[in-house]
Amino acid sequence: MTPWAIKMAISRARTTQSAIARGLGVSTAAVSDVVNDRGRSRRIASEISRIAGRSLDDLWPGVYTDPQPAPGLGGFLAAGSQAHRVRIAAAIERERQSPLRFWSRTFQELQK
Repeated sequence: MTPWAIKMAISRARTTQSAIARGLGVSTAAVSDVVNDRGRSRRIASEISRIAGRSLDDLWPGVYTDPQPAPGLGGFLAAGSQAHRVRIAAAIERERQSPLRFWSRTFQELQK
């Protein structure tokens, strides 16, 4: 999409770039740079796509795609990154349950 179309999608969602910036704790200029293709931030772009109700690829075709694994590694990097995300999510859930248990279990996992 063009920057103008992205701005219109934000307006249709009844919000502003300033409100998005405040919500994310970033500057208005950072949001503007992402909208106008002068900068890249997956976090800002993801928030804009969520607010606009469109996918990242609809708003910025080909810009925020996941990197492909290196040829010849048989997907090793992709599988490793997925496993890492699963472990992080499990650790966050444990922290929500009990901070003390979180740290003891995390320490135990690091020992493995």
